[in-house]
Amino acid sequence: MIQSEALKYMKNLPQHNELCKKILNFFYEQPEVVSAFVSGTCASGNMDEYSDLDLGFVCTSEESKDKIWARRFNWPLSDWFHRMDADHVKPYFIIYLFEPHIHVDVSFYTVENLPPQAGGPYEVAYNKSVSLDSWLKKVNSPYKLSPDWSNVIHEEERFWTWVHASWGHVARGEYYEEVHFIADIRKIIHKWHARLNGEDNFNMRRLEQRGETQFIEAMSPSFPKPNRKEMKKALLNLIQIHKLQRKEIDKLFDTQWKTSQKAKEKITNLIMDV
Repeated sequence: MIQSEALKYMKNLPQHNELCKKILNFFYEQPEVVSAFVSGTCASGNMDEYSDLDLGFVCTSEESKDKIWARRFNWPLSDWFHRMDADHVKPYFIIYLFEPHIHVDVSFYTVENLPPQAGGPYEVAYNKSVSLDSWLKKVNSPYKLSPDWSNVIHEEERFWTWVHASWGHVARGEYYEEVHFIADIRKIIHKWHARLNGEDNFNMRRLEQRGETQFIEAMSPSFPKPNRKEMKKALLNLIQIHKLQRKEIDKLFDTQWKTSQKAKEKITNLIMDV
């Protein structure tokens, strides 16, 4: 019933394997469900004992999807110790925490509204009465967006504006607020880092295992404790990384930056004197 390919990355994870089969088999018996698939590391590999199970179930219609969703509090899925409806993320999505510590995402779809390529890859677990071959071929095809530098000038202006705002927070002793606010400045650094590496978006997942040790070490001072000394060090660190990134961008494009050298020096000096 369950295709072995859907479980191939769990063969050394018996608890994940058994739980995945249990959930897949339960929904196989539900008349509203016509197909199931796995995604995330279940389909791409690199699973370990901390990996989630990402499971999708295809229903016969919108009406049947509503019907099975209405029964969700009565499903006889034992051994979970916490659950929540995660419809703030997407409709018909539930997160379970199963014993001993396994996170399981359960999502429901119809053939007409299957998930997009960006969520792939996917591996079909079973088909009862529909074919997902055309969808599977589409969503599992190579997927990569080219870096979009179209907003880089405004991002650079935003960087310096937010650094100046951070100076005000630190100068007033608003350290806790600044710990939160500085994350928005880091996001600009992250975006540029991704694009300089040929990616459109920054993916922080398993960054440590993807050969990014040097970048992580360079960024580490930008995660400060809520005190003046560390805040100052964090902002100066981000300014330095930003300058290095700008030099790399200048090698790629004839960018007409709008932030003046005088403004950059003034804001940097404000941070140094805070």
